[in-house]
Amino acid sequence: MINKCRICGGEFFNKPIISLKNMPESAQGFLEYESDNQTMDINLVQCKFCGTIQLDCEPVGYYKDVIRNSGDTKTQSNIIIDLLKEFIEKYNLENKKIVEIGSGNGDFLRILNEFNVKCFGIENSTNNITVNSNGGG
Repeated sequence: MINKCRICGGEFFNKPIISLKNMPESAQGFLEYESDNQTMDINLVQCKFCGTIQLDCEPVGYYKDVIRNSGDTKTQSNIIIDLLKEFIEKYNLENKKIVEIGSGNGDFLRILNEFNVKCFGIENSTNNITVNSNGGG
């Protein structure tokens, strides 16, 4: 369990924002044991000083890598296009820069390029970076 903020080292509020009891470890990659029926309590906490909201447990080993549903249906694409359009309009982002942290294979960046914004992506996964630099993905 983490007892101090990862950002500033400050203390958390005494009461978690939400506590999820008996969550399956394997569903989130938290599994450290052979058995699939191990559980853990997950607490979403907030720092008293900087306000950062975070889990009070160690991150999964792949936390820097983007994992998304690989389904690429027309319906999913249309939903994503509509959501990004709404996001740009709601926050008045036309003619502005957008940075996607954890841009995966660049699928959202390709969609954002269709709007009147300048978009950039940051990605940790070497596989995703290689796919993008070779024109794939």
